[in-house]
Amino acid sequence: MPILQCDQRQEITILRNNGLTYQKIHEKTGYTRDQIRYFLRDSVDLTPQKKKTGRRLKLSKRELDELITWIRSSLER
Repeated sequence: MPILQCDQRQEITILRNNGLTYQKIHEKTGYTRDQIRYFLRDSVDLTPQKKKTGRRLKLSKRELDELITWIRSSLER
């Protein structure tokens, strides 16, 4: 199920607040009823989600630059 963008979520919220059913929202927007139900059930606010930081790099910026330079020079040989 694709993740809805902020403007899409806002559109769903506005339609629901205007009294439309999940079926009517589906007909107007084309989003699946599951997408609509999932968003309206689990949403707290319409703020964009923060980017997940993920794992930190083991190499420093300098070490990474050196590695990239070495790889590029190896490919040229």
